[in-house]
Amino acid sequence: MRETITVSIPDMVLSGNSVAHWGKKIKPKKAAREEGYYAALASKLKHARYKEADVHMVFYHKVTRVRDGDNFLILMKHTLDGFADAEIVVNDKGVKHYPIQFKIDKENPRVEITIEEVKN
Repeated sequence: MRETITVSIPDMVLSGNSVAHWGKKIKPKKAAREEGYYAALASKLKHARYKEADVHMVFYHKVTRVRDGDNFLILMKHTLDGFADAEIVVNDKGVKHYPIQFKIDKENPRVEITIEEVKN
């Protein structure tokens, strides 16, 4: 089964390049994890318990800019942990991440995460 889940772009304080104090990261971490959890529960994949899954992410930003996909993968860690909390995957170590894509949508910045079970 394949499903696309849409979430907001997490607070940039969670970026791999952020030098913010750990105390400033607590609320954004919790917010991203909760949003991922509730978005996953609202999807068709809740409690799917995939052992392995492919994950494709598309970031829609307001402006064109060169972006580093590795930092955006780090940015999404807590959202993906929320997916694991909702039992889309048994453990996130079985998740394969594909290169992140960046597109422009000036009206509706967001992240679309497509998850598909890998069957061996």
